[in-house]
Amino acid sequence: MRIAGVRKGVLAVVGLLALGAAGFALADTQTVSLGSSGPDPATVTVNWGDTLEIQNDDSVGHGLTSRYPELKVDTIPAGQTYTTSFTNRTITYGYRQTGAKRYPGFVIVKFSGHVSLGARPVAVARGQAVRLKGVATRHHTPVLLELRQGGSTTWTRLKVVSSGSRGGFSAAVRLQRGGKVRASIEAGRIRSATVTVDVKPAISISAGGGRIHARVSPAGAASQLTLQCRAKGRWREITSRATSANGSVSFPAHGGTLRVSALRRHLAAGYAPQSSRAISRSGGC
Repeated sequence: MRIAGVRKGVLAVVGLLALGAAGFALADTQTVSLGSSGPDPATVTVNWGDTLEIQNDDSVGHGLTSRYPELKVDTIPAGQTYTTSFTNRTITYGYRQTGAKRYPGFVIVKFSGHVSLGARPVAVARGQAVRLKGVATRHHTPVLLELRQGGSTTWTRLKVVSSGSRGGFSAAVRLQRGGKVRASIEAGRIRSATVTVDVKPAISISAGGGRIHARVSPAGAASQLTLQCRAKGRWREITSRATSANGSVSFPAHGGTLRVSALRRHLAAGYAPQSSRAISRSGGC
């Protein structure tokens, strides 16, 4: 944002979602003229990220006053132009032309476009990278990736990436707990459909003291673990036991090829079914 021909310093505009102004594509330029009768047009409509030129076509200097920093400047000398843009979530910006008399003006910001999002894989081991990819109709623009963890109502920031010359974007993220993921552009006004990504907990198994011992990590991922035995090419459920506060459980000794699984019906939100490695014990299922 600057006044052509006059050094006024840099006016920083901080987006509500911290996307920043850098990187967005300037799609168009609109113009407002300042004169003895006020701004012309008094109300102008611009697209998000567009440039607005405010020209002082009067013979005396005029300034702008507003609650919004994008439209606040002490003086625009006669014949000079103030340039600004809008990259926040605000829809209607009000301001006043200052000088001998104050005249009101308004800038209406339009949010339009589309952003898509996909994830691969949609179920990953804890700490494994998930590749998020999508396309935005606005090119060279910040794309905010957010996660709402299973069991939570709050969206948290994962990463901000930039769309390319054709609108495509990609990012690798590592999740400790799964949930719904979304992408947004234009300060969060344009959002993709949500994508669900689940995290597989880690499950250990061991035998000792006449028992089968298992543990799920993180401890809260599953309320119960299930002992299974492989017979005739299929895994058969033997018994399920509730996990302790640290995620551990102990089963009575059993023969055969065994594993311990966290089944979907016992999982907390954001987690996917997972099984331990198999161990072999004397005897059969």
